[in-house]
Amino acid sequence: MKRWLGKNYRKKSDESLMELLKKGDKSSFEELYHRYSKRLLFYFYKMLWQDEPKSQDFLQEIFIKIIEKPDSFQKGKKFSTWIFSVAHNMCKNEYRRKINRNEIALETDHEKLWYDSEWQFDFEQKLFEKQFNLALEKLNENQKAVFIFRYKENLSIQEIAEILDCSEGTVKSRLYYASRKLAELLKNFSPVN
Repeated sequence: MKRWLGKNYRKKSDESLMELLKKGDKSSFEELYHRYSKRLLFYFYKMLWQDEPKSQDFLQEIFIKIIEKPDSFQKGKKFSTWIFSVAHNMCKNEYRRKINRNEIALETDHEKLWYDSEWQFDFEQKLFEKQFNLALEKLNENQKAVFIFRYKENLSIQEIAEILDCSEGTVKSRLYYASRKLAELLKNFSPVN
């Protein structure tokens, strides 16, 4: 999406852009899309079994919801917390659908794991990234969400607790167990070995 908006849109807060969108200002939507589309796509990709087409579909769906129902955003809330709450709930619903259809098995194309990388990248780094992504998939949905929100989105413990509608202690516990499990799964990459 080309970014042709004036500086005054770029300087506005997410929350004020949503208020403008409620009044029918479509340019404010474009600025919000620019700010959040890559972040949300990354979140969906990591949460939805690295399924790029499904992640793209979810990204479109979340922005369609924003356009069709901008009033669902409540004034006084922080937009980033709200949008990631919506995204998280979409993923939870998808997990429920998969469980109901007995499709919970992870699908990993092992050939792709080894042959899709461009050789110009450092082999060890690519191998670690692939193993890290596979390890991330082995976390349960709550641990994975907390880990992504904390270390990719750089959200605070308080913000994550608000998104997931749980206590800060629960967030800390999930982070601890996620980190511990990832460390165990990736122990072959430890520089101490």
